[in-house]
Amino acid sequence: MARLVLGGVLLLIGIVLGISPVPVGFLIVPVALYILASESRTARSGILWVRRHLPPLDKALRRVAHRLPEGVTHMIRDTDPHRDRSAAKDKPQPEAA
Repeated sequence: MARLVLGGVLLLIGIVLGISPVPVGFLIVPVALYILASESRTARSGILWVRRHLPPLDKALRRVAHRLPEGVTHMIRDTDPHRDRSAAKDKPQPEAA
């Protein structure tokens, strides 16, 4: 619960700082989204929905992903609306000997 509150507070701070003259909020927002996504399946679904409906946010997340910690980069990749999710489901399973 505390991590969800922390993620929410960081998200709000990141949004406020994102519109400041020095937009450091664009580095805080992905970290906040990582915290939220790591704690809640609903948050992950919400992030995916927002990324589908706000292409500029999706583009910004993909642009800064390589500058962020590995866990955040994985969250960005896992919630990428352009990622082919059917490939893993359709992959043939190895046959048992």
